[in-house]
Amino acid sequence: MKYFFMAFGPDKAHKHPVEGGVYGHHKGYIDRSRITRGDIALLYCAGFYPGHDQEAPGVGVVTSTETGGAEERIYYQYLPLDRPVDWDTIKNSVPELKWCTNFSLRGNWLRSISRASFTNALADRQIDWPPASDKEDLDKVPRLGEETRESEGLLTLTANADPVLAEIWDNEKDAAYDRL
Repeated sequence: MKYFFMAFGPDKAHKHPVEGGVYGHHKGYIDRSRITRGDIALLYCAGFYPGHDQEAPGVGVVTSTETGGAEERIYYQYLPLDRPVDWDTIKNSVPELKWCTNFSLRGNWLRSISRASFTNALADRQIDWPPASDKEDLDKVPRLGEETRESEGLLTLTANADPVLAEIWDNEKDAAYDRL
């Protein structure tokens, strides 16, 4: 598993919003990054990004990449943080970005970072899991093994099928689901 810093510029916010699970870039850029399924990215929104000016509102677990076209794409599972990571915290926690003095305003940039940098940037933040509101809502979720078109995509995002997600899901807020 590798770690990345993925920046979103305000100019593409309408096409690929940070919460949308798709990161687009010009041909050849994503392919050269060697980002693959299971890698994790700190999702940063550059200056003037609507709703997330110079902050990282979440992380993304890469589910797939699409290369070779005019626009290459990274698809990821968006996981919001309980509170965003501000630019000052990021620049003081991620030495791989220190050389870039105007990065807080640049968008659409992908950079490999170390696990230590990723962890330091998150500091004391936690993934903001949706509340387990009531058992009836959970009963509507397809069960593993059900052969429905709707559940096929969900089967790959289980802790048993994906050890990367299992590691991320092992937290106190997720324990609320286990008790239901």
